[in-house]
Amino acid sequence: MTDEHRKLIGVDKAFEERWWGLMRMMWILMAVAIAGGLSGACGRGPAARAHASQGGVEVQYERVARYQTPTRLTMTLPPSSQARRLFVGDTLLDRIQLESVLPRPERTEAHRDGAILVFPAGGEPARIVLVAQPASIGVETQRVGLEGAPISFRQLVVP
Repeated sequence: MTDEHRKLIGVDKAFEERWWGLMRMMWILMAVAIAGGLSGACGRGPAARAHASQGGVEVQYERVARYQTPTRLTMTLPPSSQARRLFVGDTLLDRIQLESVLPRPERTEAHRDGAILVFPAGGEPARIVLVAQPASIGVETQRVGLEGAPISFRQLVVP
């Protein structure tokens, strides 16, 4: 096709090359967004799962939680000959709203920075699941663990 013919039918090769370049860039961005969503960058996937540990206590949680959607924190407490006293920070009680604890604690005690959940002693590690529902959007710093040695971690709450 000659330049004269291109002008006659309205072909602009430079524009078309820029347009195709932009389309390829958008395809790449869409593929990255889909891969991120499938991996858990927006919650509920392998990349969204995390764990923290300290003093024999391990906490598994979701890095990204959804607003007003239940999220789980699973804790493993070490064996103990005395009652296990699990500290739960005030952020988890107030802004994230703790809904249930499995198994149920023997009793609950008030603490100036949250609450203490008391579980029976045992020779085996204890697995405790806290189910909470975020009540606000943003980054929340959680604190849970044995009394006197809480584990701190952050969760991003998205709409």
